[in-house]
Amino acid sequence: MKLLTSAPIAVTVELDATDCLALADALATALYYDQTPDRHLIQALRAALEGFAVLAATDTLRDSRVPEAGMLDHTRRVWGPFDHAGGGLPRMTKRPQ
Repeated sequence: MKLLTSAPIAVTVELDATDCLALADALATALYYDQTPDRHLIQALRAALEGFAVLAATDTLRDSRVPEAGMLDHTRRVWGPFDHAGGGLPRMTKRPQ
């Protein structure tokens, strides 16, 4: 996540596909543990973030010619915050120095 601008009542951030998937996963956890009956806003926000992740990963999806039905799964495999091939461990990321 990258902060682009800030103003008294607003901020603009840039999210990459991994950021979108991490936030969507956090919302999924909230949905799993939330017992309130009205969860539509969280569900909608989660779906939007997953859609944004697919949009952010468009280049890799085109390059590998992924069919539409498999786009989210492919995006998760390539850009997801967790390595689903390696037992669900968090991916290592380089931190700026």
